[in-house]
Amino acid sequence: MVIGCDVVVFDGEGKDEFGELDGEEKVSFIDEYGGRSKVEPFGSEKRERK
Repeated sequence: MVIGCDVVVFDGEGKDEFGELDGEEKVSFIDEYGGRSKVEPFGSEKRERK
């Protein structure tokens, strides 16, 4: 019996947070998407809703 789990990480800048764990991708795989952008912080003020 094999037990496992799925972990999904989305990062707008394309950083691989788990790259050190499986650098050669022997037990994992990475899907990369072309769109990358700089991460912006959340606003400090609440938006006004009309």
